[in-house]
Amino acid sequence: MNDEMTVSNLLDATAKVLIRCVIIEAVIMGVWIILFFLVGDFFSKFHSELSGISEQNFVLLNYYGLTFWKSIMVFALIAYISIRMVLKKS
Repeated sequence: MNDEMTVSNLLDATAKVLIRCVIIEAVIMGVWIILFFLVGDFFSKFHSELSGISEQNFVLLNYYGLTFWKSIMVFALIAYISIRMVLKKS
């Protein structure tokens, strides 16, 4: 019984960490999107002068970055849901 409680407590703590990660990742992604749409031209010009990339490549890199960030967020969310399902069964 003690081992089951330890595993259950560990899974519960892991689930709490994962949901906090998802929330923080969603906030960061939201800020990224807002900044990209509000001041994207400024950042595009700044980065084109700094590194010589075109505006099209800047937009493409942002979309790739957002897609990668979203995939990490979805992975953490799926792990959270899976852990909660396991805890609900036991």
